Amino acid sequence: MIDQIGKVLLYNRYISNLPKVQKSLIGIELEFPIVNLTNEAVDIIFVRQLLVELVANHHFIIIKRDDDGYPIEIESKLTKDVIVFEVSYNNLEFALSPVLDLHQANQRMLQYLEIIQNYLGRKQHQLTGMGVNPNWQLNDAQPVKSPRYQMLMAYLASYSQYDDVPEHFFHQYPQYGAFISGSQVQLDVTETNLLQVLNIFNQIEPVKAWLFGNSYFWGEHWQTTVARDIFWENSMHGIFPNNVGVFPKWFESIDEYLDYLTESVIFQVTRNNQTYYFPPIKVKAYFGYDEVIGTGLHGESIVITPDIEDIKGHRSYNYQDLTARGTVEFRSCCQQPIHEMMTVAAFHVGIFNQLSAVEALIKAQPLFTGQANLTVERARRHYAEVRLPKEENLAIAQFAKSLLEIAKAGLEERGLNETVYLEPLIKRAMQLENPAQKALSWLEEGKKMNEIIKDYGRI
Repeated sequence: MIDQIGKVLLYNRYISNLPKVQKSLIGIELEFPIVNLTNEAVDIIFVRQLLVELVANHHFIIIKRDDDGYPIEIESKLTKDVIVFEVSYNNLEFALSPVLDLHQANQRMLQYLEIIQNYLGRKQHQLTGMGVNPNWQLNDAQPVKSPRYQMLMAYLASYSQYDDVPEHFFHQYPQYGAFISGSQVQLDVTETNLLQVLNIFNQIEPVKAWLFGNSYFWGEHWQTTVARDIFWENSMHGIFPNNVGVFPKWFESIDEYLDYLTESVIFQVTRNNQTYYFPPIKVKAYFGYDEVIGTGLHGESIVITPDIEDIKGHRSYNYQDLTARGTVEFRSCCQQPIHEMMTVAAFHVGIFNQLSAVEALIKAQPLFTGQANLTVERARRHYAEVRLPKEENLAIAQFAKSLLEIAKAGLEERGLNETVYLEPLIKRAMQLENPAQKALSWLEEGKKMNEIIKDYGRI
């Protein structure tokens, strides 16, 4: 009976909010690393003043401040777009209010970027379109001075106290949220098409890794263009596999999906306006505990009695993630070069409008099961390798081209001239090269890192 409480609460939080009628809004979140081009750490004092200046001169209002009184989240009075420091002061996120077409989003982003790049340029700083801050090791990785980020960083750092996992499971970078940047899309779903959306997009994750790989880690030099997967999956978030990454199965029913979600975790709660974290507990087990020992931001302990309201703090980190807003958030893509920033959204919107065609392609061309019985998870890691055998590179490129043709048809069906945003992806498929591979090839040819950073930051 106890394990059913979690399932009911998950249903009420996620499924009950799904609309009956399909909407057509697009939510876009873009994170960009801030880089100091003088090969020194980001000047946090200078960067924090950026949002002060935007509020003073560009029709923004302050939503949240950090503990020092600096704005860390601001909102446009005109569009309701939000600009926020994400996890650290080295990472700037643009959370655009939902749009009807990609041109609206692109136009607004270009306006913001022109203003912000000009400001940052005063001290040789710049936003760049990479999935890992190339100067990660130089920067101050402290979390933004607010309870949410301080709690998250402390929770991730608690891995050293957790010994109930296989040896060498954890990477050694719990501060990774301070230096990775993603490109996320949210699309409205209904109960009717939810499973199709989750299943189809999950199946094409290996292609997305190959197309959008742009998080080579300039540290361990892991031989992958999607280090973000390692950071997420081999951290505290990934102790229980259902909490992060791709789905290992094709869901046949909402009930089956909810069963899967009960294996995701709760790891933080709020009590008396204070945030506390604890070792992750599966949703299906959490509400059976009489008490849980939580840790506060200053290391203090508290006895927590689980409450059904704690489900509001639940959030899984699957790459196709159903939100409490009735949307699916696609969260597996690295940030792209700034002049190609709409490619991720364009791809997802196009595919979303042609789900049946993609399903037919997958069934007719089962690339990932034909290659040494790769699971989707293993295929995503495999096709993100920096150097693939020639035959496999050609095979995944051909599959990507087929998907891009379908995505193009999906955008053309909308009649809004949005296919222009797919052109960089078509070029990548032709050249057999994603952004990370391109940067690495430039380095091998002798191009300086700062020149690459500038190019990837080009508007």
